[in-house]
This record gives sequence, structure tokens and C-alpha cells, in this order.
Amino acid sequence: MTDKPKDQDRLWWQPAVQLFFELWGWLVIPVVVALFVGTWLDEQFGTEPLLFLVVTGTAFVITIYGIIKRSSDVLKQIKAKEQTKADQQKDF
Repeated sequence: MTDKPKDQDRLWWQPAVQLFFELWGWLVIPVVVALFVGTWLDEQFGTEPLLFLVVTGTAFVITIYGIIKRSSDVLKQIKAKEQTKADQQKDF
């Protein structure tokens, strides 16, 4: 029998699903906002499709930055957990 509580065994998948939705949010939210804002700006200034493309490109850059930042944070957490496990195994 393990030392983990039953709830923790049952919810082993929860961090992966949470990360998926966080990354999905970084992908979808800036692009959807850019679609509406870019279209609105083009209608206001009559610059179709220039401002739409600029806003969409900016949203793409923000999306890439957010995904890379969040992914690297999670990777650091995973490496820290693995290091902790390795250090604990060395002690025994």
C-alpha cells in the first residue's frame, strides 16, 4: 500500500489537464481578442487589413511568449521534483 491518500491516487491526471487548459488559454484568448480588436480597428480607421494583421501578429507573439514561459516553468518544477526524489533515494 502507498503512503498517498486515496484522493491523490485518483487525481493523478489533474495537473496535466490543468496545464493543457492553461496552454490552450494562452493559445485561444489572445487570438480571439485580436480577431475582434483588429477588425474593429480596421473599420474605425479604414485600413483593412493592415491593423488586423498587425494586431493578429502581436497576439501571435504574445501567445508564443506565454506558452514558452509557462512550459519552461512547468519543466523546472518537474526537474526540481526529480532532483528531490533522487536526493531522497541517495539518503537511503
